[in-house]
This record gives sequence, structure tokens and C-alpha cells, in this order.
Amino acid sequence: MKNIYFFLVLVLTQFTFNSKAQSDTLFYENFDNWPTREADSIFVNYDEDQVADANGLPGGWFVANFANGGADSLEKVALSSSWLIGAQNGNRNYMMLPSLYISDTNAVLSWKSAPALGHLYMDGYTVGISTDSLFYYYFSFGGQDTLTHFAQNINDNETDFSDGIMHTYFDSAAGVNLVGTIQYPGLLSPWSVDLSDYAGQKVFILFAHNSDDDNYIAIDDIMVTGTKSQTILVGDTNGNGVIDAGEIAGDINGDGVIGTGETAGDVNGSGSIGAGELAGDINGDGVIGAGEILGDANGNGILDGSELNNIGLKDLTSAFDINIYPNPVKDFLEIKLNSEMSSVMIYSATGQLVYENTANNKTIDTSNLSTGMYNIVVLSASGQASKTFLKQ
Repeated sequence: MKNIYFFLVLVLTQFTFNSKAQSDTLFYENFDNWPTREADSIFVNYDEDQVADANGLPGGWFVANFANGGADSLEKVALSSSWLIGAQNGNRNYMMLPSLYISDTNAVLSWKSAPALGHLYMDGYTVGISTDSLFYYYFSFGGQDTLTHFAQNINDNETDFSDGIMHTYFDSAAGVNLVGTIQYPGLLSPWSVDLSDYAGQKVFILFAHNSDDDNYIAIDDIMVTGTKSQTILVGDTNGNGVIDAGEIAGDINGDGVIGTGETAGDVNGSGSIGAGELAGDINGDGVIGAGEILGDANGNGILDGSELNNIGLKDLTSAFDINIYPNPVKDFLEIKLNSEMSSVMIYSATGQLVYENTANNKTIDTSNLSTGMYNIVVLSASGQASKTFLKQ
């Protein structure tokens, strides 16, 4: 494209607003208090194309003044540019809202949008919705629902457009001479769509800027209204029907995960239970090792011989050889033997049966076992064999 202006325009093509009564605001963002930055603090912001912008702007969505030379130039909005370096096609920028629970048929999504200029190099976009939190990643491949789609200018001809709703509101008092034609800055226009089809579901709403080699698009005043969930979830402080960032027990900094300095027993604040913080880790090396295992009289790091009998684990005579690894194990324990198993059992140090499987499954998930010593017993047509292992 030949447009060299640092413009961003907003659109105006009207949608019929839903007349249903809404009493609650489930989500609202007008970007007014944002600094100029990429739109990633509460949104998922994904730049699929990864191609640099021709004006040096951020590759994904970002927040700034509209600055398109029209009456809405000073509005703080979310922006995305489709003018890629080398006038390449394939711009794909996605901005996804946090999860929202649609409790009934009263929910409505509303927003404002505008292209930078029109009609030449006028940007379009798509609004999508899905119950999959990762659908922004495969949006180009389909699988989600399209709530609405806006047309873009094509063929570098101001009368040619793709399918979709047309932006029609422009600032006629601020014409711009663009490659021999007069074009006009877009004005922010209101839109809305009914979300009643998604009642009873947790959804993710996404603005997909999928124009090719045009200019800019602006989105503002994103709002979802409806009825807040009446289902009381323990910890659901904002009443949206789901446990979000800042509502997870122990999530002190409100980032949605139990992280650094928030893990019980994490004395040094590293985000995990490490050296010197593990119960029973006498030498502070981060594992229960030699001399630190209950009943390990000779301090070799495993329970063997008379040590097994002393704590209640039977040192079974093996009819065939088996190997297990890794040992110690944190998650999955692999069994290696030359014949098929008829069953496998795991006993705790007190002799309690804690696992049993009659399938020929040579990979065992031990993640649910507590830290300590265990005895694994394998049965086959040849007899039985056993090994001890340490669960970390």
C-alpha cells in the first residue's frame, strides 16, 4: 500500500442494540486510564503473523490515542495496524477478553470501532467467540463462532470491498489527500451482538484484526452486560461464575497462579519447595537422600534387606529380574522386564496397598503418592518380583 500517514481511524456502522433488560456489567474497558502500551495486561494479545509493521508500531494490539486526524483523534483506544513492512498480506492480530460466564439469555456484547481512513485502505475485522481459552491460537483455522464481521477495502480501489458490514461514519470536515484522492478519518461507531445462545457457558470473546495491507483499526468501550451468576463459588469474589486471577486461594499477587513467594513452605520465595525447605531434608540439598530416609540404618539412601523388614516392607524373593526407573521418582515410574505382567501392586512402608493394576501397563503415575519409600510387586506367568523405590 502507498499510505504513509500515521493515521488510525474508527468506524461507524450501526448494529441494532438488544432491547433486553440488563442489570449487571460483566466486563467493561474503555482504555482511558491505560498508558501507551501493548494491550496485554487483562487481554490475551497474540500477533500471529509476526511481521514487522511498516510504521514501526507494535506488531499486535496496543493502546494509544486514535490520532487519525478526525474528531475522535484524542480518544484512547485499542489499535492494530495491518500495514506490514513491504506491503505484505497476512496481518493477523488477536485481542481476547478474559473468561466470562454467561448465566442466562440477557447477555449482550457492545463496543465501538472505526477504521483509520475510508474508503481507500479501510480496515475490517472479525469478532469471534468460543468456549476454548486457546482459540485465539488457531483462529485462522476455524472452529469458533463468528459473532460479526466487518468488510475491508481490497485491490487498492476505493470502491472494492470484501464481504462484511461496512463502516460508514467518517469525519467529512477533516479530509485527507491520499494518493490523489480525498479520504476521511473514521469516527467511532457503536455496535452490539446478542450472546443469549451462550447461556450457561464460560466463553472467551476475541477481536481479530485480519485485514490485508490496509491501515489501522480502533476498538473502544468494550462492554458485556447481563446477569451475574447466582451460583456461589467459594472464592468467586467478583461474582462472574468462575475463579479468576486474584481469586485463587494463596494467590497473593493476583496473577492467577500460586507463584514465587506464595507456596506454603517456600521459605526463600523461589516459587517451589527447594533445598533446605523440604521436610526431612536434613542436609538441605533439596531431596530426601542417604541418611535421611526413615529406617535407612546404613545410610545408603535406600531401604534394603533387614531394613525393609524392620519397617514392614517385605523383601520378596524375585522369580525374575525387573528394573524400575527413575529411582527416586517424582512422577512416572517405568518398569522394564522381558515378559508381560499380569498385575502390579505398590505397598507403602507400613504395608498398605496403595496401587493395583491388572493391565500390562509398564508406566505408572506416582504423582498422587506421598513422599516416602514404597515396594512395587510385579506378577507374571513366571512368578513374582519386587523392588523398592523412593517417591520424592
